[in-house]
Amino acid sequence: MIGLQLPPLGTGEVRTIGDLLGIECPRGAPVVVAVRAADRLLRLTAAGMAAIDFVSFTSHENGAIVCGQRRQPERVVVSWRPGVGRPGPESNAGALVSVAFVPKDWVPVGQR
Repeated sequence: MIGLQLPPLGTGEVRTIGDLLGIECPRGAPVVVAVRAADRLLRLTAAGMAAIDFVSFTSHENGAIVCGQRRQPERVVVSWRPGVGRPGPESNAGALVSVAFVPKDWVPVGQR
């Protein structure tokens, strides 16, 4: 397996592995990133796309990260701060810090 250098965690941040389902970019509102984790759907918010640290350990067709539903879910590792998010009609888990695109078969060290 590949050893990946993920962005370091900041104070109060947690890391979760899951599948990126989509990125909602409503005009004049925070970006919402939907990630299906093992036991739940995370809806993580950020002030905008520029506020998210995107890292890729895979090859994308064109390298662009765009808003909208994903054609196929992509395996990601997200770093986020729980309980820090914009309340709304659907539960927001917290504030998104970074998204790392990883190979589908990637397993973190210590879980192999």
